[in-house]
Amino acid sequence: IRKKIYKENTNGRNIQIEYPVLEGGIYSKEDTAVMAANTIVWDTLLTWLHHTYGEAGSSDTPLTLHMKSQVLAADNRFFRVVTTGVGYIRGNPYPQNWLVSVNVDLATGQRIRLADMYRIEAAFVQTYRQRAEEQWKDDAGRLAWLEEQSDSALQCLLMSCDDIISGGWSYQKDRHVVISLPCPHALGDYTTVAIPLASLEKFAEK
Repeated sequence: IRKKIYKENTNGRNIQIEYPVLEGGIYSKEDTAVMAANTIVWDTLLTWLHHTYGEAGSSDTPLTLHMKSQVLAADNRFFRVVTTGVGYIRGNPYPQNWLVSVNVDLATGQRIRLADMYRIEAAFVQTYRQRAEEQWKDDAGRLAWLEEQSDSALQCLLMSCDDIISGGWSYQKDRHVVISLPCPHALGDYTTVAIPLASLEKFAEK
């Protein structure tokens, strides 16, 4: 795996995004699934950047954005990448925290979304809610945010996870599915809830 860095230093934009590329070892440059995975990871990050902050030259407002990726899985089956960082537009009262994840099935070269893996039905929403309550039992702010979310609103957020417009993301780590949903800045801009894979088996898409 090789790291690449995308940079912009024009029109007041100071942007640096570090991201991984599958290369060498078991990964052949001629393997179409590997090529597709590398393209999906970068295209997702670039599309997110343009959706969130516009394309280069689209604004003269000074922007600083630094993002760094972590590879959670890279084998002959999956490529899972989580990218986090902070962006600040001059004049705004505070910077914003960001998380973007990408999951690719190397057998097919296709991106995987939460709704591709699991049926996001009412019982799934309750599993998410119960797990969040357990993890946030000492966090009054996040518990209040969770209580404000209706079941239907949570279901919509979960169904649209891994879509750039929704701002929700998911990934697997340490035998858990971690779900990140957008929230107010006072709570960190996004929340994460880790649900054991065993708790989600009954919702798995066949």
